[in-house]
Amino acid sequence: MSIYKIHENAKNYLNVFLEEEKKDSAFRYKLYKDDIKDIKIYAKEKHVSHLDEEELIADVNKRIERSQREVLELQDFIEGPLTWTESEKKPFRINRDIHLKLHGKPIKDNIYLYNNNFYYVKGPYSEQEKELLVMECFDRDRRKFERLTNRFEKQIETRNERPRIPESVRIDVWRRDQGKCAKCGSREKLEYDHIVPISKGGSNTTRNIELLCENCNRQKGSNIQ
Repeated sequence: MSIYKIHENAKNYLNVFLEEEKKDSAFRYKLYKDDIKDIKIYAKEKHVSHLDEEELIADVNKRIERSQREVLELQDFIEGPLTWTESEKKPFRINRDIHLKLHGKPIKDNIYLYNNNFYYVKGPYSEQEKELLVMECFDRDRRKFERLTNRFEKQIETRNERPRIPESVRIDVWRRDQGKCAKCGSREKLEYDHIVPISKGGSNTTRNIELLCENCNRQKGSNIQ
């Protein structure tokens, strides 16, 4: 396979990743500040020149700035509306390490964001071909789940449909019960009622169906007599 969907709900993943990066950056900041204190102590004890001391401190400050800048750039990328609107139109290539893995191994390149999913494309393809592979993968999944939804929704609807009482059974029940409620004898608002409900294994047979008036049928509920 040359393409893999490696993560769904990319937005949630990136928000969690951003929070982890912020914590990591804050921890590094503390370490860098400790490094500056150590440099000053070392410079004083070893009589290091002021110029060398300032050079060492400047190097640490650069690392602090780089760490903070990386977090801000990541935040702008995640929270920027263009990231999500553009990646709905076409696959958006991720040009940074966001600690994604495939089969337990880190991947840092050829990662695409498309419709809130992350994809990894493997192989000697052009940029356009990689984008097309991502779009094909997304469309294949979409068609698959539409097909499954339609199939199983129809099965559920079929299972939930109550089978119609055959006309011959309705006539036999009417004749047997003489066109009146089997409970109170009323001839008003009559209904064909299953003695044992269909939901509890009852069938559409003359023995399992009786005439009841609307009132008696409502009082009966679904209790098996």
